[in-house]
Amino acid sequence: MLPKKQRLSPQSFVGRRPEQTFSTTAFLVKAYVSGLDENRFAAIIGQAAERSAVRRHALRRQMLECLGRWPKLRRDFLVVALPKIRDFGKGEITAAL
Repeated sequence: MLPKKQRLSPQSFVGRRPEQTFSTTAFLVKAYVSGLDENRFAAIIGQAAERSAVRRHALRRQMLECLGRWPKLRRDFLVVALPKIRDFGKGEITAAL
């Protein structure tokens, strides 16, 4: 799990415009300008991606663990899991991020 200073809630992105947007088959990543020295992350996994709350929480923890290894780009990132993530295993999630 990421340290508290690197975690954001998805509500903190309301009303902000992303600087860049990237997408893969399993994820949509939006990058926002941040004035801090650290990257900060928020992850969203909707019910369309995974019905089970336990599985959604496990996927969220896996995603945040992988994101914590990203180089420091001084950005805030919002990562949204797309429904295709159901077909991915843990190793594939790590490779996709």
